[in-house]
Order: sequence, then structure tokens, then C-alpha cells
Amino acid sequence: MSNSFRMTAQEWDACGNSHRMWTFLKRSKRFTLSDRKFYLIAAACCRTVWEYLVDDRSRRAVEMIEAIADGHADKDALRQTARDAYAAWAALPPPPDQPAHWAASTVAYAVNTDPILAALGGTRARFVANFGVNADRQSEVMRDIVGNPFRPVRVAGECLRWNDHALAKIARGVYEERAFERMPILADALEDAGCDNGDLLAHCRAGGEHVRGCWVVDLLLGKS
Repeated sequence: MSNSFRMTAQEWDACGNSHRMWTFLKRSKRFTLSDRKFYLIAAACCRTVWEYLVDDRSRRAVEMIEAIADGHADKDALRQTARDAYAAWAALPPPPDQPAHWAASTVAYAVNTDPILAALGGTRARFVANFGVNADRQSEVMRDIVGNPFRPVRVAGECLRWNDHALAKIARGVYEERAFERMPILADALEDAGCDNGDLLAHCRAGGEHVRGCWVVDLLLGKS
């Protein structure tokens, strides 16, 4: 592994290059990431350019990536959606004057049956940074999904069982309804359950962007 793709815990926290983060995750022999997480990275990166997706076929493609991640669709459906996403991209005027072109191309590359390549395709959204997209946003959503791989977090069984598995119930609502505004409520419940892990509580209360696959929500739901 070249030095440019080696990272420390501090570098992961500070990195603003989603492609470098993807490369580190792909090449690392120390950490492993599930196919589901790679698909959710792809979808989250595509959602950073959602406002530029002017064709419903592109938006449906992002939703299909999420459906594949959650086991609600098969790869035959993904292939058909990929064809539609490429058609949506091809119908748009060429760059450099059209951010919609770059956004549609991002989705077209991300709708891939290989989850690792799907995540790589999603990082193409960085190309629309020149059109006003926050270049660091992709890196933030990747950290929301992966956490810090150098600092794995576990929750004690007694906390998970607290109050008839209340933490999982709150987390499930957050996940299924995309109700990420409830993350501070989840932090309060974690403390009530006896959890005092600083990384966990800080992530819930930091006020940053959360996406489908947030590592705290996944942890409480037993998702990998």
C-alpha cells in the first residue's frame, strides 16, 4: 500500500478526500467493510448531489442502491436501474456547464452490482464541488457510516437490554423514517441505559449530518 493511502485515526477524522478514504477502506488489510456499508456509502455520496439530479431515473437509482443494501431488491433489478441511470445521464447536455451532467454521471457509475465499485462511483460526486457542493460533505457522510475504524465501539449487553430493548426501538425508528433529528434523544436514552462512551454520545449530539447506515444506529440495530 502506497504511503498516500495509509492513514492514522487522526488522519481519518480530518480527511476531506472521499476517494482517499474509499481507497484506504478497499486496500486496508486491517479493517473490513461489509457490502451493505459500501452500497450505503455509494447512496449517501449520490445524495450529496440530490438537488442536481433533474431526472427521476437518477433519483430512483439512488433509492435502488439503498434497497439493495437493505436486501429489498435483487441485482437484476439493479441492472435495469443502471440502464435507466445511464440513459438519464446520456440525455443531458455535456459538461463543463452543466452540474446536472456530473451529478447524473455520479449516479450512473454508482449503480453497480459490485458494492466496492458502487462506492467508488459515488465518490465521483466530488466533481460537482465547483458548482457549490461542499467538498467535505462526502467525507462527513462516509465517517457517519463507517465511524472511525481505528476506534471500534461496543455497547454492553445490559445497555442493549435496558427498558425492554428501548435503544433498538428508538434506533429502528431513526433508521426506517430517516428521523435523524432524534439522534440527541438517542444519546439521552444511551445515558439512561448506563452507556458513557464518549465517541458514541458525541456522535449523537454533534449536530453533523447523519445518513442511512449511521454507525451508531447500525450498532444498536446489530447491522454491519
